[in-house]
Amino acid sequence: GFLMFFTLAMGLGVPFIFLAMFSGAINYIPRSGAWMVWVKKIFGFILIGMAFYFLEPLFDNVLWYYTLLGITALIAGIYLALIDSAQGTGKAFPVVKNLVGVVFVLLSAFFWVNSVEAYVDERLYQLRQSAGGNSAFAANQIDWQSYSQKTIQTAKANNKPVMIDFYADWCIPCKELDQFTFSDSRVIELSKNFTMIKADLTKSQSPEVKALQKKYEIKGVPTLVFLNRKGKEIEETRVVNYIKADQFLSIMKNVLKKGGGENQSQADIVRK
Repeated sequence: GFLMFFTLAMGLGVPFIFLAMFSGAINYIPRSGAWMVWVKKIFGFILIGMAFYFLEPLFDNVLWYYTLLGITALIAGIYLALIDSAQGTGKAFPVVKNLVGVVFVLLSAFFWVNSVEAYVDERLYQLRQSAGGNSAFAANQIDWQSYSQKTIQTAKANNKPVMIDFYADWCIPCKELDQFTFSDSRVIELSKNFTMIKADLTKSQSPEVKALQKKYEIKGVPTLVFLNRKGKEIEETRVVNYIKADQFLSIMKNVLKKGGGENQSQADIVRK
């Protein structure tokens, strides 16, 4: 948020600084004309793209996000370079028009590639989820439990530390955690020493979700909270946002050393 408003302030203020420092150069600025309307159209397409950026959390699938950006960039490139009839005051304007069009088309290609990658990742994730009932596959998954006080109490009774994954269905980094971090074989193996819990914060206005957010001081998702075997949070191990498997594995080992509860069969893993 700060970076966006800082960029906005710089965009509004910097031109006036240059005008004050180089006031004589104003005579060399191209005269107003149709080219200025063309420039406004460029920013219009950019604003449409920004609208999709802010709407991203509402998309069920990131595939739609990249697809819409790709379509917008492609339309912008074709329209600005080939369809718009604006004429500039200099010979360089047609070249600039074509360059801008090429840039937007390249952006479109970039978004389409990301769209395909997102589709492949989503399909792989769905296949993993649908195969969850298979016993052979389930052995290679984390044994997640839904959040409840009973689950926390059971973990304390079993003398095991707890990891709570606070997530929401619309959260893209939450899905990345599931696809890349929690699917890592080393994380899956070490998770057997924990009670692994998922807390769904999708319905942010429900009293239950608000109570959870207040209790654990959750400001956003994903948030990963570790509790020791007595049920107390190990605050320095809290993770907010996406984290890679190697880093997460290091935190898990650190929790086991501090909170105890590791199984004898897993002790050699913790020492590595």
